[in-house]
Amino acid sequence: MAESQQSTKPVVPLPLWVYPTITVLISVIAAVVRVVITPRFYYFDDTQNGAFGIWYELGERLLSGRWSILNPQVWQGGNYLAEGQWGLFNPLTLLFGLGTQAIDDVVLYVTIVKIALLAAMALGVYLLSRSFGAHPAWSVVAGVAAPLAGFTMYMDAPSWVTGLVNSALIPFAWWALRRTLNEKKSPLPFLIFAYLLITAGYIFGVMILAVILGVTLLEALMSKDRDNIRLSLIASVFSGLVTIAIYLPGILTAPVTSRGGFSVRNDYFLNADINDLLAAAVPSSTVSIQGWWGVVAPVPLQYVAWFLPLFVLVLPMTKEATRKLVPLLVVLGISLLLVLGPSAIGPIRFPVRMMPYVVISALVIFAVAASHRYPATLSWKRLLLVGGVAAGSTWFAFVEVPRTGFQLAAFFVGIAIALLALRWVSTLAFAQRAPEWRHDLAAGVIVLTTLALVVPQALVDRSSPLGDFGVPSSISEMKRPLGQAENDVLVVGDVQAMGTMPNYQETLVANLWYVNDHNVMNVYSVLQFNGFSSELCMDWRGSTCPELFSALFVPDEQTGVLLVDLLSINSLLVLNMDGTVDAPAEPSGWSLRETGEYSYLYVRDDLVAPAGGVVWQSDGLEVTTVDTSETSVTLRVDKVPSDGGQIALSRLAWPGYSIDNGEFVDPVRGYLLSAHIDADAAGKTVEISFRPPGWALELASFVIAMAIAIVWPVMHVRKRRKQRVALNAEA
Repeated sequence: MAESQQSTKPVVPLPLWVYPTITVLISVIAAVVRVVITPRFYYFDDTQNGAFGIWYELGERLLSGRWSILNPQVWQGGNYLAEGQWGLFNPLTLLFGLGTQAIDDVVLYVTIVKIALLAAMALGVYLLSRSFGAHPAWSVVAGVAAPLAGFTMYMDAPSWVTGLVNSALIPFAWWALRRTLNEKKSPLPFLIFAYLLITAGYIFGVMILAVILGVTLLEALMSKDRDNIRLSLIASVFSGLVTIAIYLPGILTAPVTSRGGFSVRNDYFLNADINDLLAAAVPSSTVSIQGWWGVVAPVPLQYVAWFLPLFVLVLPMTKEATRKLVPLLVVLGISLLLVLGPSAIGPIRFPVRMMPYVVISALVIFAVAASHRYPATLSWKRLLLVGGVAAGSTWFAFVEVPRTGFQLAAFFVGIAIALLALRWVSTLAFAQRAPEWRHDLAAGVIVLTTLALVVPQALVDRSSPLGDFGVPSSISEMKRPLGQAENDVLVVGDVQAMGTMPNYQETLVANLWYVNDHNVMNVYSVLQFNGFSSELCMDWRGSTCPELFSALFVPDEQTGVLLVDLLSINSLLVLNMDGTVDAPAEPSGWSLRETGEYSYLYVRDDLVAPAGGVVWQSDGLEVTTVDTSETSVTLRVDKVPSDGGQIALSRLAWPGYSIDNGEFVDPVRGYLLSAHIDADAAGKTVEISFRPPGWALELASFVIAMAIAIVWPVMHVRKRRKQRVALNAEA
């Protein structure tokens, strides 16, 4: 059996179950410390704008049975499968969605989810370290440190929760893959974790999974292990098929969106350089990672772990350890290249998002190396060497931002004390002739120091550098706006540009509109439909410019229909941007129903049907709507001119629509789905339906992947059963 040494149990002074338990417990304590200091720490930026609204909408749809891959009423934000981040086929995301229906306190719920994910990441890194042969105590060190690294703690945990989900799942997927190949255990855990990782809709973790699968297959090929070659290929095919099913819709939809085109550029936005990474051992350093905050990141995004200087004690690694660590070294190298690379490669942006995978790889490498070569005693010479490296890392942090010198010095003093404690425990273990405690005592000091450093770091850097929009903390508060509105609703104005903090009794922002009881167009989207977002001057958070109000009541040149009618809007919430603008005059057929401190609500006198149906038909053409759903429209053609006719629908012309008894034509206004009805279609039915582009390939990929997920574990069980029967027969 390959790497049979992994089954060798190290001599440890504690029961093995204690180590993962400690890992999870300390990770939870460290995560809770953040909340004690900053109660809304895990409720920032995209968690407010994007994730929570997605979860809530998914939960509502699951409970009501309104399951769909498309929602025309939220326009550019409604192509859910192409958006990817919705995780429509991800059980973990769906579970998060169901949870939103059971609790009113949004901050509490989000905090529980985030802490659970951080603890899961810690446990996953612990298991991954063990799978590479690390001592349990050093595996605890890696597991505890991983979720406390700068990018995870200050970006993914407060805001980019899909990144946090990937960071939690990737070590489990890798551990499960190694378990399947090296221990010949069931492939079911790998299939589950790989599926959860891929369907979460965050491409960065999928990229790393591809690297892991590639290096695993290469290892098997080089060792000429036919069994592992076969298993690696099956795992790769399964993962590739699921990836096609989940990501191909977004790729094929991209040409009509802001993600279309391909370019490689470096505008120095959210990528790092080597100088930044030289400060990776300093928990309080701020370096020149440019972002929305400016040139210098206000928090330690590059921070990996304070004990990185201890690497000098465990180098050079033994040949055995080096051979084991080849996959980790490859993942570390590729992750570093991406972090240091261009700021955009096509749709792949913000390369510093790869930092969690740098962290995971580096920490597991350290755990394995320390397990093999951590010195029995820590002499003063070795201690000074480590201190010198730590001082060097601190110096690079000081050079980047000299104004942080005092806090850097304070943290360095704390680390120096920890190094002295390491020397003391190594001397104690040697004097007591208790070598089995050597690793545990050293790891214990490192873990306790790591936990202790969380408090001053959390006091210095209290929150994410990403935005806090001051949004409501409860479901009930989010349901208050638009009390007198009628669906569908468009918000005119930019919440973030308002001169005072928005009054969230009157308005919300981005995907939090999903929590409200009205259908609002202004939701979050990573796939802005070019023509639509340009004309409505709508950004990815749903904010618009104030000039939109008057533009809505200008007739379209081609159809003669007002834009507000083409969009099937029944209510307009106009934000009073600076608190001084008078209410616009009531357009004909509309009434000013509600005047607030920050907004004016206009409602149509005679309501129109929700978005998704026919809003214009050319002269001489008469059609009757038979049925409308989120993904289809059925029409009966009552009358059609000799040369046919044309219709426009209040839904975006996403790639993937099909039609019978007609053909699609250039979209009205560049974005409204439009079709020519055949001259011989009178009395016939026209069916317009949506399936994601590439649907046949995607569906086939998904079905085959699910077949592999069923057959592979069953075949594994049958093989193991035959082996047991054969062994019993020999006995």
